[in-house]
Amino acid sequence: LEDIGMVVYKPQGIFICRSCSTGVDAQHLLTHIANHKLVNRVNAEHLEYIKKHYGIRSAMDISPPQDKHSIPFLTINDGYMCPHCDRILLTKGSMLKHLSKEHRGVPGSKSVEYRQVKCQTLFPVPCRHFEVIPPPTPITTAFERWLQDSKEKTFFDPKATPTAVQV
Repeated sequence: LEDIGMVVYKPQGIFICRSCSTGVDAQHLLTHIANHKLVNRVNAEHLEYIKKHYGIRSAMDISPPQDKHSIPFLTINDGYMCPHCDRILLTKGSMLKHLSKEHRGVPGSKSVEYRQVKCQTLFPVPCRHFEVIPPPTPITTAFERWLQDSKEKTFFDPKATPTAVQV
């Protein structure tokens, strides 16, 4: 799997392509690998063994995770959640079309406020977005580490309102 840039996400039982950050349906794995020009390294018998060993399932049989934890290696997108159903769309234009088509006649659907969310999809097809809570950004610089350490040792209350001081 490492040779072909794939990982297996065991909780969902899916292949994830590391180069394009998408889930790959087990039925389309060889085609996907061929698109990345790695087909000469793939042994179909080994892939069948891996599918059985890890319990890889078809995309249609897999439902999105319910705990809102993001799935590693999958792209995290900005999206908009419909206030009337659980549909998540990536653009405001798509959301407006959805509201006018699916929720026509619902009171307040013209001036409705939809919520911005972070979302992922397991597979490009079928594309079913689900809300996720992104992982915290890792501390990468020494300055960020110093800020984090200093915040824990300081007596400064960041929620306090500043007061003017006369000198």
